[in-house]
Amino acid sequence: MRNRTKCYSKAVTAGTTADGECLTTASDKFSKSWTKLEVPGNDCRTSGDAAAIESDVDGFVGGLANVLEPSGPQPSRCTSKKLQAAAKKASAMAKCYGKAATKGIGVDSNCLLKADSKFLQTWTKLEAPGNDCLTSGDESNIKSAVEAFVIDQLVPTLQP
Repeated sequence: MRNRTKCYSKAVTAGTTADGECLTTASDKFSKSWTKLEVPGNDCRTSGDAAAIESDVDGFVGGLANVLEPSGPQPSRCTSKKLQAAAKKASAMAKCYGKAATKGIGVDSNCLLKADSKFLQTWTKLEAPGNDCLTSGDESNIKSAVEAFVIDQLVPTLQP
């Protein structure tokens, strides 16, 4: 998710659409990483789902970019950083769930709270007066969307 988000983040900074070559590179990195995880003998609870997961990630990141750029491509350093903050929150949450799955325990609520706190701190700084955000007051909506996406993608695959 973070590689794909970087493509959109660079585009928002420049006020353009995401570069196809960048998106292809992100897709290739995703595929290679997934292939390494699904080798025979690994204890993955699901397999053969790379294309479906990647499609969901692509749709989510593209949708997120559209929400944060409601009037289409416009240069905005702030909005670029909002995209990155959303991806970091998703990554931090995924790590929390991954650690829990590895240990066979429930997810650590303190781990999730830490991810949430960092996201909120970043978002608050970004929405300070004088920044060039294309949207404002959307922290709660973006936070909820990221959380729902991560839970929808991870929880079913991590449960025994």
